[in-house]
Amino acid sequence: MLVQPLGYDHDGARRRHRRVVLVSLFVVILVLLVTVGSSLMVKEPDFKIASAKVTGISIPSRTLYMHVQLSVDNPNSIAAHLLSVEGDIMNGGEAIGDFYTYEEVVVPAHSNFTVDLGVRVDNLPMPLSDPVLVLVGKARLRVWIVGITYPFEHSVPLTYSPDKVNQPPVARIDSQPVVRRAAEAEFDGSASTDPDGLVVGWSWDFGDGYSAEGAVVQHAYREPGSYEVVLTVVDQMGAADTATATIRVLLL
Repeated sequence: MLVQPLGYDHDGARRRHRRVVLVSLFVVILVLLVTVGSSLMVKEPDFKIASAKVTGISIPSRTLYMHVQLSVDNPNSIAAHLLSVEGDIMNGGEAIGDFYTYEEVVVPAHSNFTVDLGVRVDNLPMPLSDPVLVLVGKARLRVWIVGITYPFEHSVPLTYSPDKVNQPPVARIDSQPVVRRAAEAEFDGSASTDPDGLVVGWSWDFGDGYSAEGAVVQHAYREPGSYEVVLTVVDQMGAADTATATIRVLLL
């Protein structure tokens, strides 16, 4: 049994308790109103793919590399959060690969922010069947408690030909015809061209069991003799061309 001290004011205690309850309820309602009101005032950021291009194709591994730049314009007075971007890479109506990033990026208030995304496609069917890659997917953003999903579709042309019929590249080798054994010799394929697009892959076979990738490479032969160097280049669709050069390696 609870024993109250003499002179305890029961009515005053009840009034104080009611005031505490009312104040607490008022604070909860105020917080809810502010939260809901702020949510209603949030403006949707503008999300888009600003650019996308093929940056390279590894010929031996049949791997395509792309650089995708995302643009987020946040008009709000609070930061937005880019939570994820994911999708498929389509060619000729078929998915040839996918891409995703779940790394959260903070977009400051009242700013336009760009995010760079590297995309890799393994086991590329070469050459591609269609002169256009299509990126289809969705991005998720959050502004305070408001979550927003942006579906997107972005086309990446692979040829600049007006009739969309791809023309293969033309491979060219620039190198010294005579080199010395064990000396680094330079092989340059940067003069290779593509009539309606870009050369994005260079693969070298030096004729001695060694190979390399890149527009300009170096190689040293271990034994004297005559070697046939083969350069294979590909354009953005994976169409290929080869060039050869004979290299004479001297003992001294």
